[in-house]
Amino acid sequence: MTRLHALSHFQTRLLTHAMSFPSVDKVVYSTCSIHAQENERVVAAAMDATMGWKVLRREEQGLGLRRWERRGVVEGELKEDDAEGCVRCERGDGTIGFFAAGFVRTQEVVVEEGEDEDEEEEEWMGIPS
Repeated sequence: MTRLHALSHFQTRLLTHAMSFPSVDKVVYSTCSIHAQENERVVAAAMDATMGWKVLRREEQGLGLRRWERRGVVEGELKEDDAEGCVRCERGDGTIGFFAAGFVRTQEVVVEEGEDEDEEEEEWMGIPS
């Protein structure tokens, strides 16, 4: 497994974990990366792995974000509407690279009384060298 693949897999796990909390209605995912594997592919994987979430559409974003020209790229399984909701900076945009996507919950989560939210997860051992 390459370092970039391991990192993107871990980022997907973090993002979907954040989306799993019933009281969370909005999540922002961002990186200082220009690599689609860490950016658009993570967004696509998170959308594929979760239900009841959507990428915040460009027209729903704040004015400054709506006006930003460079958007996500259609990469892998990422839908065109979802890519349009992503914000991307490349080297030369005054950054070393930056990516952001906002997610909003589309359906209410009902937690059954006594349901345990604290499932034990495996410990992350870092990115292989």
